[in-house]
Amino acid sequence: MPGTRQIALVVGLLCGFPAAGLAADDPGRSDPVVADGGPGPVSSPVATPAAESGPHGPGYPVHYWASAEYVFGWIRGAASPPLLTAMPTAGGTPSVLFPNDRLNGDVRSGFQLRGGLWLDECQKCGIEAGVFVLCPSADRARIGDTPGMIIGRPFFNVQTGAPDFQFVSEPGTLSGRSAVDSESSHFCALDLAFRKEICCDGCGRLDGLVGYRCLSYADSVRTLEDLHPTAAPFTPGSRIGLADEFLASNQFHGLLLGLAGEYRMDGWYAEARAAVSVGQTSHRVTIAGATQIEAPPAAPIVFPGGLLAATSNAGSFSGSDWVVVPEASLRIGYRVTESCRVFVGYSCLYWPKVARAAEQIDPALNPDLLPPPIQPPTGPIRPMFLDRTSTLWVHAVSLGLEWRY
Repeated sequence: MPGTRQIALVVGLLCGFPAAGLAADDPGRSDPVVADGGPGPVSSPVATPAAESGPHGPGYPVHYWASAEYVFGWIRGAASPPLLTAMPTAGGTPSVLFPNDRLNGDVRSGFQLRGGLWLDECQKCGIEAGVFVLCPSADRARIGDTPGMIIGRPFFNVQTGAPDFQFVSEPGTLSGRSAVDSESSHFCALDLAFRKEICCDGCGRLDGLVGYRCLSYADSVRTLEDLHPTAAPFTPGSRIGLADEFLASNQFHGLLLGLAGEYRMDGWYAEARAAVSVGQTSHRVTIAGATQIEAPPAAPIVFPGGLLAATSNAGSFSGSDWVVVPEASLRIGYRVTESCRVFVGYSCLYWPKVARAAEQIDPALNPDLLPPPIQPPTGPIRPMFLDRTSTLWVHAVSLGLEWRY
């Protein structure tokens, strides 16, 4: 009966059995013919093996993968008030010697390592981890006696309400030298994530990511002065040494949520990642200063507090903020062999509420607090701890190799 034959055909297709007899009754279908002229067997639909239709394209039974990249990175520099200025002895407007731009905002080298493994033969669930590192960077300035110029460290005088500066070198009166070092540590980013397939076909796939993200960054600004007064009221051989130090460190720990996808076309491929991490940034700022005065034949005397790192803002300060850290990356590469691929990449990361050392410098100063201090001081108590945070942008371009096996 026609109804019975149709039901049997459907059951046979669902079960994956050959249905030669049923197909022979189909007027729109002919059986293949073998060499002896007889009817040949009809092939049944067979599921494509997981390794052939997996995330790496036909012919790639991949279980593990690892990549290494050489990175050129850029970190957004820290804003800083002027730290060294120069003015002609004949008078005029002081010019800023250092810094001329944001501190530690130059290009730096680094590396990125990433790897993972699939937990099942169908390559639907996996674990991956990565580490991204940018090398330290430093901006430095050295300035001393300069003929025809007065070298100074500028500040805003809260007693007079006008710009002012402390002399470092003045011809005929003061011989001195100042050194400023602004240094940043390694920028480090670590992640560990569980990877789950969302969709997949012969040209590529899209996966979801859930895991852990860690970030770390620190920087510092140090200023040293070595001053030799050459006029009264100082006795011959007098010497004054000043030191200011500002340190800041930051760490982030949070939950990572993201997407990772890949698209393949012949030997070329494009791979993209986008993620957000939700967690807490902890930061610590340390400010310290000291002044040593030598006036022979008396013994040297050391006072707490320098110039901008005074007793009013010295100490160690900690804080934390809940933040959202978005990031994205893109790779474009080519398959050299079945197990080796080369690629170029770009990545960016946005880390808000980061404490930077230079941004903790308060340029306002009450001269009564300079060592030896005047008690009680007249006017506002400055400098003070500013407790400032800002956004850290990280951009990177990379060249790398990937192995799959």
